[in-house]
Amino acid sequence: MSLESKIDALIEAVNAQTKSINAFNGNIEKWLTSPVEQFTQEAPAEAVETQESEPEQSEKPEADTEQSLTHKDVQDAVLAFVRKDVKVNKPKVKALLDEFSANKVGDLAEQSLAEFKTKLDAL
Repeated sequence: MSLESKIDALIEAVNAQTKSINAFNGNIEKWLTSPVEQFTQEAPAEAVETQESEPEQSEKPEADTEQSLTHKDVQDAVLAFVRKDVKVNKPKVKALLDEFSANKVGDLAEQSLAEFKTKLDAL
């Protein structure tokens, strides 16, 4: 195959891809400009009513939110705290981890995450 024929094949492939992209972009414009009712007609009215009442039920006492802490949440809090002043705060976090007999946040028991976070916030 000569270089010219390879170039022609490549140009044809690029043109085909361009046509596909343009067709896709045209569909996006139709989706964005079509009325919202078209998409919501399939949802039953009961589902809409239950969605409106859910925010009232989702309110939780603060005690429940503390128990829902994950190791990732605590780890993010520790990183944010240490990044404020690494030289000062890193030893504080290590000492706090030692209180809980842990080398890292992942070693903490799930029951003690809330207590650890509270003590970290107090530092």
